[in-house]
Amino acid sequence: MTSSEPLVSIIINNYNYGRYLAQAIESALAQDYKNIEVIVVDDGSGDNSRTVMRSYGKRILAVEKENGGQASAVNAGFAASHGDVLLFLDSDDFLAPQAASSVMRCFREQPGLSKVHFRLTVTNESASATGGVLPARQLRMASGDIRNILAASRTYVSPPMSGNAYRRSAIVRQMPIPDQTYRKDADEWLVCTAPLFGPVEAIEKELGSYRIHSANVTGQKRLADRLMDGGRFAAHVEEGECVRRKQQELFLDLLDTRISAIARGDLPHIRQLLILRKMYPDHYRYGWSTLTLFVLGVRAAVLAQQVRFVDRAMWMLWFIVVAVLPRRGARRIVFATFNVKRRPRLLRLLLGERGRR
Repeated sequence: MTSSEPLVSIIINNYNYGRYLAQAIESALAQDYKNIEVIVVDDGSGDNSRTVMRSYGKRILAVEKENGGQASAVNAGFAASHGDVLLFLDSDDFLAPQAASSVMRCFREQPGLSKVHFRLTVTNESASATGGVLPARQLRMASGDIRNILAASRTYVSPPMSGNAYRRSAIVRQMPIPDQTYRKDADEWLVCTAPLFGPVEAIEKELGSYRIHSANVTGQKRLADRLMDGGRFAAHVEEGECVRRKQQELFLDLLDTRISAIARGDLPHIRQLLILRKMYPDHYRYGWSTLTLFVLGVRAAVLAQQVRFVDRAMWMLWFIVVAVLPRRGARRIVFATFNVKRRPRLLRLLLGERGRR
């Protein structure tokens, strides 16, 4: 490998994960693709993270900043980077040695690609594989021109942050990420906008590892926690609305095409909008009525792909019940749906996490 090869920037965002940070950095430095730069952004950690970073000296570019959330850390890393291709790595995850070379092979073979993504091995806190994979093997990762999927569904089957590599030219117009909206889940912004600038390629191999530990939570658990507070849940809903507004802008600018303000196939987001309107109406800032959300939700459930018929039927029933019940009754249904401990046995069996997202 020579310096004539395109530069790959591996940008590690970190907040209080000093106990995992060294493994993330070592995995980036150990890539068999040699023309890389490793940038580590610490977002105001209070643990030993900066000591770990400084121990690598000039082998990495260390960026130390005040706490501002994940998007602000990603923005700082992007601003400091020079790579033609960028891979954003969460500091509790780590890469396989061939990750960068595998990604670059795809970019060389298909110069128009905007993004390459790959599966991640799920590990426990000590980095031992649990047998899980993200996305799950039964889910087909998106590949090719997926603009029609984005128009209909806002998002698509894709790995978390550490399983994505982007061509710089495909994300530069979307940077910086709105840091007040995306204090967490900043990867959603990049995942949902980059494919408007070119096709996506999926690598079926597991080229990185996603660590499950006591300080991180699953998407289902995070949603259940946010449901307890109207302000937090409203902020979560706004993440989806924010990226949709950006998609509308890009579709119009790039393709001279107008898309709907709410993706009609985006079942999870429509579901969240209905929950916000029913449970926390004081925090609801969107124009869609309960009836509109009910109709959109039932339609999205009918059209949902990679979801069993029984699950689609249950979500149709869910929209009917939540839309019709008064607020107190709707709250009970919502909490039973997203809090496993409070979910009746029948709901637990029929509304289990078998769906696409």
